[in-house]
Amino acid sequence: MSVESFAANIGFDGAGLDLIEEGGQRTKVRNGFSYYSGEPASKTPSQVSTGSRRRFVILNGQPGPNQWEVLYIASNFSSSQADMVRGIIDSVEPTSGGGDPPQVVVTTRVSPIDGGSITGGGTVDQDSEVTLAAIANPGFRFVGWVGGNVQSPSSPETTLSANTDVSVTATFIRQWELTLSSMVGGSTQGGGIYDDGSVVPVMATPADGYRFDRWSGIGVRDPSAEITDIAIGEDQMVSARFVKVWELSVNAGTGGLVEGSGTYDDATVVMISATASEGFRFSEWSGGGVADADSATTALTLSADSIVTASFVAVSTLVVSAEMGGTATGGGEFDVGAVVPIMAVPDVGYRFAGWTGNGVMDRDAPLTEASVIAETTVMASFVKVWG
Repeated sequence: MSVESFAANIGFDGAGLDLIEEGGQRTKVRNGFSYYSGEPASKTPSQVSTGSRRRFVILNGQPGPNQWEVLYIASNFSSSQADMVRGIIDSVEPTSGGGDPPQVVVTTRVSPIDGGSITGGGTVDQDSEVTLAAIANPGFRFVGWVGGNVQSPSSPETTLSANTDVSVTATFIRQWELTLSSMVGGSTQGGGIYDDGSVVPVMATPADGYRFDRWSGIGVRDPSAEITDIAIGEDQMVSARFVKVWELSVNAGTGGLVEGSGTYDDATVVMISATASEGFRFSEWSGGGVADADSATTALTLSADSIVTASFVAVSTLVVSAEMGGTATGGGEFDVGAVVPIMAVPDVGYRFAGWTGNGVMDRDAPLTEASVIAETTVMASFVKVWG
């Protein structure tokens, strides 16, 4: 209630009475001129010339149970007049007479300016409960309230008690969308809506028969790692690439070792090798895709899961020798079980007499065959002839 509204309810008939709010400007209520027109109420009657003095009353203008209490009555009232004025003023209820209640201003702001809007606030009755609602613009989210001693600082809708003028700010943060995609062969995790400046962990998971190759897109910390993170500063699209892989099993039969087994990308040309153990030799490769099945070191191009096997054959030495009187040929290293031709040639003045040793097919024939079973030694014998 203003002092004018209050004075209108007093009904005091004394001529030329001024009612004044403490600390405010003079307020003329009745006919006559204002006592100190435009001068502060702190100025006392003794500070004003006698000719301009006028009867006045100073009131407590502060809201509360003691509002409009008489603080001072000018000395140019008689005692009876002062009692009458005080009685009239004290008889009036502070809230009576249809005046307006005291009001305060709830000022609302948003930060950043394009982050959203607020409903509520403005000029409200003092001590009223004010409801505020923060509404984020597209691409932003509400963070919290700052100032004003709001009831729920982290809730978009909250209340505050408007005891005095107050300023309240709703803070918002920009958000961005991270879109993750994957080519054939796997899946990704980590996409979504994130605050500006967030560092988001992401993961690529290859399907069976595939391997992760790399990430492509903006902000990826380690493009070659299946698990990495992405710095968010705008709407971003990041994709994971996977590669089809095949399993190559390189096996060895008895008698040797092999190299080349592993997992390889589709269409990779893989080198494989076979090494025979002592007493064996490489024989051949069996299985699809081998470039040269008869070569101990060769290649194959992978287009499917593959199994190749190296075969080895046991070998042994056939020793062919001759006694004095001739020569013998046919010795060497041969597969175990092989039948090898051998030949004996007598010198001039000698004749072939026969073979000794195991495995000879025809011991009396200078040209025959020998079976290689293990380490085998055969010898040709010759006899001196006279004639």
